[in-house]
Amino acid sequence: MDCIGNILRVDGTNCLIYYEGNIHRAYLKKRIRGAHPEEVKPITVGDYVVFEKRGEQECLLKEVLPRKTWLIRKAVGKPGKRQVVVANVEQILILSSIAMPPFHPGIIDRFLVAAGKGKLKPIIVVNKWDLHQQEPSWMEIQEMLAIYAQLQYPVFLTSIFEPSTLQPVHEVLQGHSTVLAGHSGVGKSSLLSAIDPSIQLKTNDVNPKSQKGRHTTTSVSIFPIVGGGFVVDTPGIREFTLWQMYPWELSRYFPEIAQYASQCKYKKCTHTHEPDCAVKIALEECHIADFRYQSYCRILDSILHPDDVAFAEDDDEDAG
Repeated sequence: MDCIGNILRVDGTNCLIYYEGNIHRAYLKKRIRGAHPEEVKPITVGDYVVFEKRGEQECLLKEVLPRKTWLIRKAVGKPGKRQVVVANVEQILILSSIAMPPFHPGIIDRFLVAAGKGKLKPIIVVNKWDLHQQEPSWMEIQEMLAIYAQLQYPVFLTSIFEPSTLQPVHEVLQGHSTVLAGHSGVGKSSLLSAIDPSIQLKTNDVNPKSQKGRHTTTSVSIFPIVGGGFVVDTPGIREFTLWQMYPWELSRYFPEIAQYASQCKYKKCTHTHEPDCAVKIALEECHIADFRYQSYCRILDSILHPDDVAFAEDDDEDAG
């Protein structure tokens, strides 16, 4: 008899499937019906799959069902392949930090684009609020966060040392399925454990010399949240390379650019060098924030010249 379950974890050639309160283990075959050949692995955490029970816990995985949402990136070191980080969750919590490592709007913007492409609701959380008075660029960070808020992205400031900052985030997680994503070292594991003490994860300090995070989470893991819902913790990254984004569609995922793009002279305007570009005019008139436009240009360049883009690997390139 065929059953439909949800993938909880993928470890090498094995996976764990949740079905009616029980967890079953299955071996991953090279060919699974419904799987995509360009993916590093045929399934990912969050996938719904058809399987056949072969015992109390062992089962045969037969088919991967179509995904409703997804977070996808270009696979590290595997040309022509994509890595599906997670599937079928409702929202993505994009975690950055005020300092240690420094605030990085570029990676936030990449995740916002990936969220739009993957039909995920984005939520921006800037952690380590307790360090804001020590950060020389705090005023500039505030201005950038105000821009995100104006664009209707939810923005939260958090610190594990200030419990009052954690409650609003806990509330947006409750009753929903959420994937956590962000730079190495921004405090994803610490924050998740502070929000819900029932979740205890390993944590590491940031390297004081490089200001980069040390490896903590090494695989995609799923955790239930007190009050309902669940979160998916992912390995920290230092660069997120988008998968199969066309140059002309990128502006769709920058709402302030999309607002003016329809007024451009050319239908597939890149908004970089073309004459009579409404986006460039809006930029000159300060209707578009310069840091957001620079993010757009960097992402566009990585799409136009994918072989020239250098990026650091995951804490575990095979995670998920």
